[in-house]
Amino acid sequence: MNDIKLGLLSIKNKLIYLIKLKLFKNEMLVDLEKFYSSKDSLFDFDLNQESIVFDVGGFEGQFSKKIYENYGCNIFIFEPHPLFFNKIAEGFKEASEVKFFNFGLSDRDFEINILNNGPGTSIINDVQNGTKVKIRSIIDFIYQSRIKNIDLIKLNIEGSEYEVLDALLKSNLIEIIDNLLIQFHLIDDDSKLKRDLIQKKLTKTHKKNFDYYFVWESWSRIK
Repeated sequence: MNDIKLGLLSIKNKLIYLIKLKLFKNEMLVDLEKFYSSKDSLFDFDLNQESIVFDVGGFEGQFSKKIYENYGCNIFIFEPHPLFFNKIAEGFKEASEVKFFNFGLSDRDFEINILNNGPGTSIINDVQNGTKVKIRSIIDFIYQSRIKNIDLIKLNIEGSEYEVLDALLKSNLIEIIDNLLIQFHLIDDDSKLKRDLIQKKLTKTHKKNFDYYFVWESWSRIK
């Protein structure tokens, strides 16, 4: 079992997942076990020092740290919660190739109050007594930054991936993204349908490399 693949889950959480797997055998947990035991990687991409990577949902920067160590490429990290953002800023303060932004990405600009739920921190629901964070339109950010190509985008944003991907698809900016690494989340009764529709649209521009049901999936642009 590859600990790097835990997607920032603690050992305790991993054990809880495996116990549930043995007890309930639902499709997501079955695929989670398959992913842990597979040779599929979250870090194996055709990248170099000139590549541009978007880490959307940076949390504490572990994913970007591994990508930077492997490739030394240009990384844009987006993390709205100030606690996690500060850890990212501290961890990459000497890496000029890594840019970090204290806001999240979605299909539009807005502000919202969120709770600190560790790696499960979400911008889906506005809560009382939460931390106010800023969210920006991914489309506006790409255009304003004059980015012409994104070699890899990682999406682990606790349910907001649906809005981000819909925006990229509708704007056709999905066509400038070479690789997508996506973790879809079951946030409501429509999540399965929304995922199916997004996958269907993605097949027009990208091919699937691997797909573990609501765990991780990887897509590469058809060239």
